[in-house]
Amino acid sequence: MSGNPSAGGQHFSLDGCLARLRTLAHRMLSRRPDLRGFVDTSDLVQGSALRLQVALASAELGSPRSIVALAVTQLNRELVDKIRRNRVRLRWLRTAGESVSAEYPNDDTLEDWTRFHEAVENLPQEQRDAVHCLWYLGLDQATAAASLGVSIRTLRRYWRDGRDALRKSLPDLYS
Repeated sequence: MSGNPSAGGQHFSLDGCLARLRTLAHRMLSRRPDLRGFVDTSDLVQGSALRLQVALASAELGSPRSIVALAVTQLNRELVDKIRRNRVRLRWLRTAGESVSAEYPNDDTLEDWTRFHEAVENLPQEQRDAVHCLWYLGLDQATAAASLGVSIRTLRRYWRDGRDALRKSLPDLYS
């Protein structure tokens, strides 16, 4: 089904996907108020949608869930790239002696945020799917388990193992 706008026999809705991307972006940014003035939700959605369009052209899609997982991955990548670009800009402003508003996060906060998203992307697929559903999408465990086609007990194990892996890979963030 490479590049096919239909996944698993179900029609892929671009409007629905963009609405979900917007919801995810808003949810991600609302958890980090220090990033809200730093990264605009609309810019994040637009960049993610462009990335998703490119990725869909070569992706093997088996279900709507795989489209959502791909969308979340592209959203994460866009956020990390925006943070990196803005971090360089903020360093330049600070070096040039410009006053930078306190609403902008410091470099350590941005680096931690970037490292967290990169660590999530490096998790094994099952754990990454659990983190995407429970943390990024904010689904309850029953809904997440159903969407992943696993039992709640299995989802909880993936979630626990994913959190443990994140703690091990980012010990300074969990101290």
